[in-house]
Amino acid sequence: MIVKREVLVVELKAPKVKVSPVELAQAMRYAREIEQSGQTPQHVNFKIILVSSDISESGKYEIKGEENNPFLYFRSKSGRVEVWVMKWSDLIERQKRRLKYLSNSLEIKDVDVQEKAAKDFEEINFQRTTSTLRQVNV
Repeated sequence: MIVKREVLVVELKAPKVKVSPVELAQAMRYAREIEQSGQTPQHVNFKIILVSSDISESGKYEIKGEENNPFLYFRSKSGRVEVWVMKWSDLIERQKRRLKYLSNSLEIKDVDVQEKAAKDFEEINFQRTTSTLRQVNV
């Protein structure tokens, strides 16, 4: 069974650099090189993410996105290579939402380990038990 893999190529632009057609062309060169090289196995997909503090008007004009992914700039015919364009603010907000969703899904609660152990293993007298942490050379 072959497992699908994804390789992220992240291009971080300096804060003063807005994404323009020049930066988009650079990301497309990466995509073209990956797609045409023939060096990568078919089970490996590539996501190129271009991140900057802002996107120029001409850059916004070129980035169409999709209904469910406004950051998608390009997807190859094979579907193995994608180019995404994001602002730092979008990236941070997106990750905050993911983290909040995960936190809510897990319903994270603090648990006192000593209390839990005493309750689950009543037959063991933990007052008489001690533990130490030692470094072992392997």
